[in-house]
Amino acid sequence: MHASGVEDGGMALLFVGLSGQGKSTLSTYFATQGHSVISDDSVVFSSEPPSLEIEPGHVSVRLWQDSFERLLAESAGEIQQASLSSKNRILKPEGISFSEAPCDVGAVFHLGDATEDTVLLERLSPHEALAECLTHIFLLEDRYQGVLEAHFDKLSELSNNVPHFRLRYPRRYSKLPEVRQEILDYLGNGREPHDSM
Repeated sequence: MHASGVEDGGMALLFVGLSGQGKSTLSTYFATQGHSVISDDSVVFSSEPPSLEIEPGHVSVRLWQDSFERLLAESAGEIQQASLSSKNRILKPEGISFSEAPCDVGAVFHLGDATEDTVLLERLSPHEALAECLTHIFLLEDRYQGVLEAHFDKLSELSNNVPHFRLRYPRRYSKLPEVRQEILDYLGNGREPHDSM
């Protein structure tokens, strides 16, 4: 799936969205605050049914230059040019940990359009979640019916058994602490998300 994942309390938080919507920026910011990165820019689910585990990814993050300068510039590791992109790929950034074991998905956040000044967190129904997920999967062998069925089954399970949210927020670095706190407050308190802060 086209997503980035970080670990919180032994569970994976996935940020899903189109290119340029802030998946890597969010996951890297979370990592600078003590969370482990599970995988950046794409996540791979365990093939073992009915598992909803995410496999650990490459020990790197990929960031546009502005996010790199704001989040990692002073503690960057080895920097490479990412393939098929003008992003920087930073290998093993200093001060950031990476998960070494598979991790169950705890929540999925679908990144929506930017807002003017508020953080908006809206719970999605399983039907809405499935529709969102279907637009962000990688089908590497889509000629085979069994592969298509397995993908659909996995996404159906993910949509029905894991809470999904639409996350909208101002695309300003100064708002990242507020975005993180809103997510953690909801997960920690088990409360219903509200429409604004």
